[in-house]
Amino acid sequence: MKTKRKRAGSSAHDKPAESATALAPGKRTRVQAHPKASRPEPNSPEPDEESDEDEERTVGDRVPDEVRDRLIEEARRSDRVSSLLDEIEEEDGDDFAVKWSGQGNFHRSGEIHLDRNRDFDRWVPSFMHELSHLADYHADREPDVASEESREDFVNAKMENEIRAQAITYVGLIERERENPDEDVSSPAGYDEFREHLDDEEDDTDSLSADRIEELAKDWLENKYKDDWTTSNTNENYYDYWGNYWDDVNEDD
Repeated sequence: MKTKRKRAGSSAHDKPAESATALAPGKRTRVQAHPKASRPEPNSPEPDEESDEDEERTVGDRVPDEVRDRLIEEARRSDRVSSLLDEIEEEDGDDFAVKWSGQGNFHRSGEIHLDRNRDFDRWVPSFMHELSHLADYHADREPDVASEESREDFVNAKMENEIRAQAITYVGLIERERENPDEDVSSPAGYDEFREHLDDEEDDTDSLSADRIEELAKDWLENKYKDDWTTSNTNENYYDYWGNYWDDVNEDD
């Protein structure tokens, strides 16, 4: 399937400078009460991209209702991403706030934050990614650094959620492309490379189910997170990032 995809550069990761008192990925868990649980959260992976700061978008303010509504409408165009919204609604979380961030797109404490310096095309895939973390938040699927049984369990749970969020984003974009192949699509980190990988591995990508695409994306993304991608705030491997966070919080335990 030939589609137009905006190539926004190499796979880098934009993260906020804010600390994560609640969270996950790169770049989320329920509120952390532990005094040391204040490590900055890496954001959803994004390509390097420059844009002008919008002075009218005040950090911490809610985005306009029309922007939020448009993002939800775009998310609903994908059955897989739409299922996240349904899951959030079932947990009475569908009135979630969407706010402006000074840097990066991320989820925290049941709210989604969008980089005010980006444009709508870049927000769409990031919104899909953060919806997955929001669904995890409401379903209590996020590990607590202060209570998880082991370092390995904590790191693996963090990365499982992160990899799933990015895989769902890929599925969401592919489903949107199938609906309208001529539509321009802004590519999140790794997406164009994954599409090439998919074409190489599968004979008929147009007939692949969403479940199969998500499965393939998870396998491919696990290697990216383990071997290639690093956090933008500390330039660490993601697994090391969360492992070091566990050590900082639990070093006296």
